[in-house]
Amino acid sequence: MKTGPQDAATIAEMKRRMDPLPANLRPHAKIHKSPMLGRMQLDAGAVGLTTATVWEASAMIDAGLSRLLIANQAVGPHKAAELARLGGLAEVIVAVESAANAEEISAAARDAGTEVGALVEFDVGLHRSGVRTVPEAVDLGGLVEKLPDVNPDPLGLPDAVMIRPSVVAVFDAIAQPCGKLLCESGPPMSSIRRAKA
Repeated sequence: MKTGPQDAATIAEMKRRMDPLPANLRPHAKIHKSPMLGRMQLDAGAVGLTTATVWEASAMIDAGLSRLLIANQAVGPHKAAELARLGGLAEVIVAVESAANAEEISAAARDAGTEVGALVEFDVGLHRSGVRTVPEAVDLGGLVEKLPDVNPDPLGLPDAVMIRPSVVAVFDAIAQPCGKLLCESGPPMSSIRRAKA
């Protein structure tokens, strides 16, 4: 895929709009699915990229990119194994919404001797994915925290949770939808990790 002047102009505009904000950008690559455009976004200041699937993340990593957030769950042994493999090649974070999935990813990462970050995904009313209540988020976050070799901070931010419709990291004194209760109950986020040999 060739890039053109419009691509560079669009990415420059992204940077111009983000620079004054107290936020980091992790653009979703599902629109372009291009490692070349992803590299341009990273070079322009994006802190990472977001992909829809573990397979899209695999393609980006195979092209030399890192710092990938997989916005959907990686459920099943094949996806968990691929996620764990990727964790040995790059920084990867995945959404989790169930104890079974978090444990499956933990086991795969442990078996591969790699690290995979995990964020508890919170449903804000679209009923598409994510835990539905604050207590569910706190419980799942607590479970993930206790999984073997856990690093509780894959984004380098305190108290983060994934919400939809767009993937958003929410931290500290969030006002809605879950308010201070979520933060006071402990961070519903974690990283499933295994020290590299």
